[in-house]
Amino acid sequence: MTAPLLDGRALAGELRADLRLRTAELRSRACTARLAVLIVGEDSASVAYVRSLANAGSSVGVDVRVDTLPADAREALVRTRLFELGEDRDVHGVILQQPLPAHLAIRRIADAMPPHKTSTAQIRSTKGGLPSAPAPSSFPRRRPP
Repeated sequence: MTAPLLDGRALAGELRADLRLRTAELRSRACTARLAVLIVGEDSASVAYVRSLANAGSSVGVDVRVDTLPADAREALVRTRLFELGEDRDVHGVILQQPLPAHLAIRRIADAMPPHKTSTAQIRSTKGGLPSAPAPSSFPRRRPP
């Protein structure tokens, strides 16, 4: 028996169509799916990637809000902004774009990621164990930085 050949373009098209339907359903209930992407500095590859995220989001009905902090932003500012995004009821997912500038360490910032809104495996409780991560309601409440 041979493995079925997957058509990546067709599958991606199906996924996008499904997402368009799901986001349209949310909009019909006065809810706009919103992803916040926090980028620190202006790494050219990161800026291009974030632009592609915004375009992809737009094509399926997801509002992608890009927050940019200066490259010399202090750790406390990044942590505070992540906390604010976690508390924002209009934001449903958060991505901290990497790489971070050299003076910032992801290990010291990652725990400020809102676990109930983390869109990627960037925090200790989900990294490497997405299928077995506890349900969002079981995460402890974060404290401001």
